[in-house]
Amino acid sequence: MHIKEDIMKKIKTWTGIITMVIFLLCACVALSEDENLPVSEDTSAEEPAMPPEYSDHVNAGNGYAEKLQYDEAIAEYSRAIELYPDLMEGYNNRGLAYSGKGQNEKAISDFSRAIEISPATADGYLNRAIAYHDRGLYEQALSDYGRAIEIDKGDATAYNNRGNIYNIKGQYDNALSDLNKAIELNPGLADGYLNRGISYDRKGQYDKALSDYSKAIELNPRLAEAYNNRALIYYNKGMFDKALTDLDRALEINPGYADAQKNREIVSKRKK
Repeated sequence: MHIKEDIMKKIKTWTGIITMVIFLLCACVALSEDENLPVSEDTSAEEPAMPPEYSDHVNAGNGYAEKLQYDEAIAEYSRAIELYPDLMEGYNNRGLAYSGKGQNEKAISDFSRAIEISPATADGYLNRAIAYHDRGLYEQALSDYGRAIEIDKGDATAYNNRGNIYNIKGQYDNALSDLNKAIELNPGLADGYLNRGISYDRKGQYDKALSDYSKAIELNPRLAEAYNNRALIYYNKGMFDKALTDLDRALEINPGYADAQKNREIVSKRKK
């Protein structure tokens, strides 16, 4: 399972940036010390101020996004972009809103523009990678996760999500390397343990997989996939009652979970 960054968490992060920029009256957001200042012989010269309405539209968009009113949020971010098209935040937040609507192509377009504006910022690459990931464009996602990690080596989400793709591609050693790093950076990352459990599972290291699935459940008791996967290990060990308990829990969390439904039928027949 890959992690979709919480939309409002990301949006609120960028809100802080726009507030700072307006205060400094800068013409662009400089998130890296390597960003160049606007060309000027006199560095004390006053920089052009942003349109005062810009932050109003961004904040209004954030409010709508927080209530999952993505169409209204997109409209507000679009107005902000019209006023100030060279700032990353408008594109980033609108891209997140498009992601919230499942419109990944539009999200990718906005994240790409955000990257053009601020290529030294990891968030644009991470957000675009997640959109690629959702579309099954794994090579493009791998490239963007890699770039995000180059910029921010402390981002557990990027390592976890790249590890998830390595699992999908059957590259389990690469997956374990990334997932170990994700867990090192964030020991409370339930998805990291789930994905590492899958790596161990595929490699036939079932006791390690069982341990990781159990840890994932401890951290997030509503992680249906972890119950389903742990149930399969219990089943293969002949522990049918435990397998059924886990499958029942998976279905309680997600009644439409087809794999858990099929697995429960198999375990029930075997137990008889």
